Amino acid sequence: MTEPSSSLEDAKAGGRDAAKRYAAFISYSHAADGKLAPAVQEGLGRLAKPWNRRRALNVFRDASGLAVTPDLWNDIRTALDSSAWLVIMASPEAAASEGVGKEILHWLATRTPDRILLVVTGGTLKWDSRAGDFDREASTAVHPALYGRLRAEPRHVDMSWARGSDRLTLRDSAFRDQVAEIAAPLHGLTKDELDSADIREERRVRRLVRLTIVSLSILLVAALVAAALAVNALGIANRQRKIATARFMADRSALIGDSDPVLSQLLAVAATRVDPLNADGRHGMMAALSRPGRGELRGHTGGVMSAQFSPDGRSLVTAGLDGTVRLWDRSSRKQVGSPLADPAEKYTSAAFSPDGGLLVTTSLSGSVRLWDLARRRPLGSPLTGHTGPVYTAVFSHDGRRLVTAGEDGTARLWDVAAHRQEGVPLVRRGQVISAAFSPDDRLLVTAGASEDEGVIQLWDTRTRRRVGGALKGRNGFVDTVAFSPDGRRLATAGNDYTAQLWDVATRREAGAGLAGHSGPVTAVRFSPDGSVLATSSADGLARLWDAASGKQIATLAGHTDRVTSLAFGPDGRELVTASLDGTARLWDVSVHRQLGAALTGGSGAVGSVSFSPDGRRLATAHADGAVRVWEVAAAPPKSLALTGHTGGVTVARFSPDGRTLATAGEDDGTVRLWDAASREQIGTLSGHEGRTFVLAFGADGKTLFASGGDNVVRQWDVRTGRRTGISMAGHAGEVIHMALSPDGRTLLTSAAGTTRLWDTGTGRQLGAPLGGAGDLFVAVAFSPDGRTLAATDGHNRLVLLDVATRAQVGASMLGHTGTVYAVAFSPDGKTVATAGEDRSLRLWDVETHRLIGRPISGHDGAVQAIAFAPAGRLVATAGADGTARVWNVSEVVDVLSQTCAAAGRPISPEEWRLYAQDLPYQRVCP
Repeated sequence: MTEPSSSLEDAKAGGRDAAKRYAAFISYSHAADGKLAPAVQEGLGRLAKPWNRRRALNVFRDASGLAVTPDLWNDIRTALDSSAWLVIMASPEAAASEGVGKEILHWLATRTPDRILLVVTGGTLKWDSRAGDFDREASTAVHPALYGRLRAEPRHVDMSWARGSDRLTLRDSAFRDQVAEIAAPLHGLTKDELDSADIREERRVRRLVRLTIVSLSILLVAALVAAALAVNALGIANRQRKIATARFMADRSALIGDSDPVLSQLLAVAATRVDPLNADGRHGMMAALSRPGRGELRGHTGGVMSAQFSPDGRSLVTAGLDGTVRLWDRSSRKQVGSPLADPAEKYTSAAFSPDGGLLVTTSLSGSVRLWDLARRRPLGSPLTGHTGPVYTAVFSHDGRRLVTAGEDGTARLWDVAAHRQEGVPLVRRGQVISAAFSPDDRLLVTAGASEDEGVIQLWDTRTRRRVGGALKGRNGFVDTVAFSPDGRRLATAGNDYTAQLWDVATRREAGAGLAGHSGPVTAVRFSPDGSVLATSSADGLARLWDAASGKQIATLAGHTDRVTSLAFGPDGRELVTASLDGTARLWDVSVHRQLGAALTGGSGAVGSVSFSPDGRRLATAHADGAVRVWEVAAAPPKSLALTGHTGGVTVARFSPDGRTLATAGEDDGTVRLWDAASREQIGTLSGHEGRTFVLAFGADGKTLFASGGDNVVRQWDVRTGRRTGISMAGHAGEVIHMALSPDGRTLLTSAAGTTRLWDTGTGRQLGAPLGGAGDLFVAVAFSPDGRTLAATDGHNRLVLLDVATRAQVGASMLGHTGTVYAVAFSPDGKTVATAGEDRSLRLWDVETHRLIGRPISGHDGAVQAIAFAPAGRLVATAGADGTARVWNVSEVVDVLSQTCAAAGRPISPEEWRLYAQDLPYQRVCP
């Protein structure tokens, strides 16, 4: 979206278009967004609303703003002409709407397209950077009237999640955040400025509320003339004030999560400190932890051109156009010592030597200098030779050599110990912007700009000769280049807005370009394990990509200007970015993300996942008839296949003591038992008619429950391999889901639209079935204390049920766009995970019934099963795409301590006064 500049006075009057009757006209499909459009209109009217005004913004929507007239289009046209902005709620239905098209065409005929805001509520929107237009095949949400009419890719708000939500109020942090993103340009403010205005108005209202409470308290005291009642009233007033303050802090935390992640984390903690009973505070902490932002490094007075971790990951270095190079402590994010300063220089890069003892810097003046970090002094005189700006200096992996690249068209190799250049420069026509050593230091790659030759060149570092011909960039200009950790691939990027992978051996492009940025790509870097590629861009964003598939997996937003460089930490969990906005930012790229590579092997879908009780192993069941046991911590993933079933395997489960693994065969109708240590088969349970679908160990591991095609659940003695005589029959269809209560006394089964509870000691059904044919429970799980059931139904909802009363607890949780096949409680019972047909994994806060962070995606097919690791920090998923994946969801564990650790500092007294006003100051975090 375009954010016009405006003074605060203009904003208070309605921005630059204060003369317009309406701040915005909402164009939408009544059939698709008849519920969402009024909620957005209401939110825009209420956000940052002065206490003495009816609305913050006057927004036109045809269902609410028109009188019945003979000429409806004349009234719509008048409203369009009286509006400062056109807000299009884009969806496939809107794209097919004649009315929406007519409104767009009238707007474009009378106004400029830069006053159009897109809010995607369904379908897809994809920009073709080469064509400078929407991809007409892939953009199902775009009305044809917009094709060829926009000069650049529009920023848009994705509210597709909200179409089926029942939380479309400003009390919901996710909805409020996106309404603020829409409202900011309508007010003529940035989002942060709008937030500040909203804070001021809410504080004003709170003061009035507080005065009212005090006045009522005084009247109550006067009327009752009782000191005891006065004290009680004051206590109630104080309690209400704390509740209001805690909610205010939680709301602000959600609103500034991307722009100021540290303050967002501190406000979420503060909300729980002010009101320990406030569930929004804990949810806010988990939401803050699920975001990647982990704080800023502030100190430069100009643009920051480079940021890098030290080899041990404890320090960082930044280089800026303000003539300073600064060292930082990673943990505290505080500057260490005075900057290495030279006001005459404009530094372009800084890099640590492999042993961390030296630093090399480059500048626009062409200066290259080595620094002794122990003494914080230059090491000898500058390395001279370049005749123009130098953009890159990189140490070889053994630390003995250095390569520099400059605008003078040369890359130069230097002997670090001798402090001198090795031989003649590696010369080429055009500029050399970037250079990198291969992991074994045998190859060097250079990249830059050239009009008449390829811009990517490989060199033999021993002979100093070119290796083959040059590789041509897509538009003749390449800004950045990097080797993968195994040296087999190159990543390059430049002014065509894309990154490209190359096979070093074949010297050919590997796959299509990685497209998504709306500006030149300024840096590319592989994660230490090579599984992730990070890119930064002039569009102010950094993006993460799956290096194997080329799929985008995350967008890192927060910088307000061009992102100039980025670097991974040594463990691959953290990323640092530098920007012309004068800051460097730290990101945790592991949380709410896939852990390592996908677990693949064999063919066909993966039907189930099961962690061993110690969390070190993961068992996966495959349609090709194998069961694979994976070492969770191994990198790359390692597994051992267990074979014996004569058809697909539907489920694999570890016994409670971890010594036995049980597997069920879909086609052979058997349950097989395996020694988990030796991986040898130790027994076969036969007796079910047809295929076997589900199984569950008894609480003591001595018994096993299994069922399948014969609709009967049977109990088996694991030691003897025989039936115990207890069976449970009653379902009219195949049992497709089974769960045992934590105490082992109750077994839950689902089939044919009903869910039944059974006494495991007698095999008798407990009460009437849950659900019916019209309200199918697809997946069900017990909470760790056995008091609550989490169930997904045929309407893609997640509901919680009280086991004792069988009544629903709280509101349904909505968000999935397809059948939800799997559900699981976290070990502490505070979080529920769901996954299903829409290929996403979602985490839900049990107390608030709200989604934690954004949906997690990565599978290329439906997700069929999920399991939490015993410590609760990992979730495994099984997919129809033939993969199992492990995800880092540590944000739901040790929430308070993790949030304080992520913030890295206490809340300041100034911040406390802004958000808590006259409540006594608390440090909140140590």
